[in-house]
Amino acid sequence: MKKPFEKEIFQVAGDPPTPDYKPKNGVMPGYNLTNTATAKPVVLWQDRLLTLDLYTLPNAPAYLHLICPKCHNALKVSQDRKTFSFSANELPKKIAKKTGLQYSELAADLGLTSIDQLRGVISIHDPIQCTWETEPELRRTHDAICNWRVVIEDNIARDV
Repeated sequence: MKKPFEKEIFQVAGDPPTPDYKPKNGVMPGYNLTNTATAKPVVLWQDRLLTLDLYTLPNAPAYLHLICPKCHNALKVSQDRKTFSFSANELPKKIAKKTGLQYSELAADLGLTSIDQLRGVISIHDPIQCTWETEPELRRTHDAICNWRVVIEDNIARDV
């Protein structure tokens, strides 16, 4: 029986841990948020497909969760800090055009069962930036900040 505040956890970024992996603090990184996302738009950055998780809650600004493709840390983008728009019924035409892949091929690459799961066109109008530190021992000098910085327009992320 689960305790009232106990959450099921799993590996979010990087390689999955081995069965004998024992974390020092007893907690595996990440929370399973998959079942509560309103939508999961796909974004193309360079030659990589990224999946964003969009969450909309009543009486609260919408927000996005994504994994930084450079340092593999989780990022949260809130609509009260960054302006973004989302259209749930459209397919990401620019990704298909830029990659030269059919929607069925994109869905298969992402492990999706149908192209309907690709639906969702997102644009983040303000630049977003990853501020995670990649080398904790260099914190004082700010030389180790990831600094992945992009703008997303119609599911295409471009560096700024």
